[in-house]
Amino acid sequence: MSHWTVIAIAYGLTFLALAVEVGLLVRRRRAALRQVRLLAEATEPGGSEETNDPDNGNRAGT
Repeated sequence: MSHWTVIAIAYGLTFLALAVEVGLLVRRRRAALRQVRLLAEATEPGGSEETNDPDNGNRAGT
């Protein structure tokens, strides 16, 4: 096996590892975007009382 073959195998494995990493990053990004979208839908106007409470539950001065 010539040294060029070893170099080609090393480059091939490096490219494969890079492709796997990029694939995992894309999957993680899509999951994060999906989570943000679901959170935005859950906190739309008319959602929880905490979000719509103007004085954040502070009733001390009333």
